[in-house]
Amino acid sequence: LKLVWLVGALLVATLLTAFRARVGMPAGGAPLLFYLPAIIIVTLTCGLRIGIASLVLTTLLVWYVFLPPIFAFGPLTHGQIVTLSLWTIIGGLLVAICYFLRVSLQQLWRSEARYRKLVGVTSDIVWVTDGGGHIHFPNDSWSRITGMEWPEFKGRNWLSSIHEEDRPALIP
Repeated sequence: LKLVWLVGALLVATLLTAFRARVGMPAGGAPLLFYLPAIIIVTLTCGLRIGIASLVLTTLLVWYVFLPPIFAFGPLTHGQIVTLSLWTIIGGLLVAICYFLRVSLQQLWRSEARYRKLVGVTSDIVWVTDGGGHIHFPNDSWSRITGMEWPEFKGRNWLSSIHEEDRPALIP
């Protein structure tokens, strides 16, 4: 599946670049316009190794398609070496940023799944309020234990089910 993402993203970028050339649009910014988003998509969906592979393949495609002589791996001039080096640095930074974003999102999803599992198996009430003490989402355990149905305890209405002496400790 990762190979499909890699080949698919690069194929779409290459076809879009060919389309631009066929309709007479200059190809000057095409690598930035199509290949950098392909690197981003591949890294976010497939991870670091495939992201690096997409960077290597796009670097070769940029060399082959955009640097004279066009559609050939010719010897590089000093300016072309600088261009490919900058392309690789920018692409490498994108791969790194996308990989760290992917890892962060995966950790967030795992953390949320653990929290939901904890809330689901606890016999006590666990509820979440915003900074002002307002509840914005229904909670089955709250309804089961207090007898208040949603949206009866929405906002700060949940406080009516708390004994007056206990309220100050719970109000933010």
